[in-house]
Amino acid sequence: MQAEQETSTIDPAERNARLDGPVSDWFELTYSTHLVLPRTLMQSMSLDWQRRMVACLKEFDRAFEHLDLPEYEVIAAAQRTYGDLTKAEMRMLDVTQGEPAYDGDDSWPDRYYDRYGTEHSKHDRVFVPLPGGDPIPHYNRNRTFVEPR
Repeated sequence: MQAEQETSTIDPAERNARLDGPVSDWFELTYSTHLVLPRTLMQSMSLDWQRRMVACLKEFDRAFEHLDLPEYEVIAAAQRTYGDLTKAEMRMLDVTQGEPAYDGDDSWPDRYYDRYGTEHSKHDRVFVPLPGGDPIPHYNRNRTFVEPR
């Protein structure tokens, strides 16, 4: 099911106000499409905060229960540019560097191809999984506590 309906019951001015509202301000100018919050850190917050957060999450779930949302796998990663990848990272991500299109083609080292064959410039961003995995400890059946500051 599509997330955005063909017709809306919400006034266009209200719709625009929502799209440019506090959530947009919070994300700032990032290209992020999702917010990931570590369970271990959330369960370490005060009980008052947890109650408010759960109330908001329940409200969110009710508002979008009509959508068939996919599941996601979240992995800890560092954001890099293709031009900064090491040879080992390129092998791990199955990234290849372009070949010269013709003799004297000086732009070929700046072309990179991901495992799907999509071309990227050396300035495009890519996520490299962290070698040690997630630096935030596992919630361990609600036994892990990280002191908030």
